[in-house]
Amino acid sequence: MSVDKMKGQIKETTGKLSGDKQMEVEGKVEKTVAETEEGASDALEAAKEKMGDVVDSITDAVGDAYEGAKDKLADVVDTVGDALESAKDKLDEFFGGTAEKAQDVAEKTADKASEVAENTSAKASEVAEQASEKGKKR
Repeated sequence: MSVDKMKGQIKETTGKLSGDKQMEVEGKVEKTVAETEEGASDALEAAKEKMGDVVDSITDAVGDAYEGAKDKLADVVDTVGDALESAKDKLDEFFGGTAEKAQDVAEKTADKASEVAENTSAKASEVAEQASEKGKKR
């Protein structure tokens, strides 16, 4: 019991015992005000405690959501990395094979060009000889 409530109780009892209605009513009012203040104070403390619980719950939920999002993002990064690695392997395979084929074609083309050059040179020599012989005959 608070001091103000006790004062109100004493004043109310004194008013009853003395027959002073005004003092009795003032005591009741003081006691009621003190009880109301105590109730309000208790309610305020309970509300503060409940608000703290709510804040803790929200903080936990936000933390859990953050961790979950972070884990999902890590999974996405891993998946994208795997997809990029796979694409790189396929590109290397494709272009690596293409490069080998291009090298083969280049070698065959060079061989053919060399063969054509030799044949052309031989043919040019033949034509030059024939022209020289015809020139001598004239």
